Amino acid sequence: MSDRTVNDFNHIASVYDTLASLVFGKNLTQSQHHFLHVIPESATVLIVGGGSGELLQTLLREKPHCRVVYVDASEKMIGLARQRVQNSPRVTFLCGTEEVQMPLRAFTVIITNFYLDLFTQQSLCRITARLRSLLAPEGLWLVTDFVRPKRRWQKLLLKTMYLFFRIVSNIEASNISDWEEMVRSTGLFCQAKELFYKGMIQGVVFRDAISPLHSPADSGRHR
Repeated sequence: MSDRTVNDFNHIASVYDTLASLVFGKNLTQSQHHFLHVIPESATVLIVGGGSGELLQTLLREKPHCRVVYVDASEKMIGLARQRVQNSPRVTFLCGTEEVQMPLRAFTVIITNFYLDLFTQQSLCRITARLRSLLAPEGLWLVTDFVRPKRRWQKLLLKTMYLFFRIVSNIEASNISDWEEMVRSTGLFCQAKELFYKGMIQGVVFRDAISPLHSPADSGRHR
């Protein structure tokens, strides 16, 4: 068995955003920003697998009263995120995974963007259960991630991506798991959904109780 660290992004932390931009342009950023408006103004937010901190920077600007616990397994990604937000006192940085000891028992919002796609279906069962246990009553879980594509060029792109990151970062998964169904299986409802990049990327707002102002949205529009 290999003794390499699984899901190790330290080696490419400094160039990750550049690579993502070259392949997807602004689509990854736009998809992650799309549902930020649903986050309550004074929310306590848990971001897992946050990377270099672009989303964090935007969140702190748009929600000046929120507080954030920022978790990433890469020390270098954590360092880049700290620099990006000038080590904001509103953010607690933790190097690790969702299993790390949290400073709060529950969060009003959890964000996992381009994180769940790193894991096999078996691991997702454990990961989604853990994250669900950290969500406060009527809390929101925002997920933006790749979904199984239908177009030939998207299938080729996704296959290439998995091969690249398995070689470079030793990611656990070799293909997309049904992360949406796994999150739903924890008892959450889909409150809103949107598709991006010709349906290859999906953003979903999950909630543990149906809001009286919204009904579950099980169909998304393509962007």
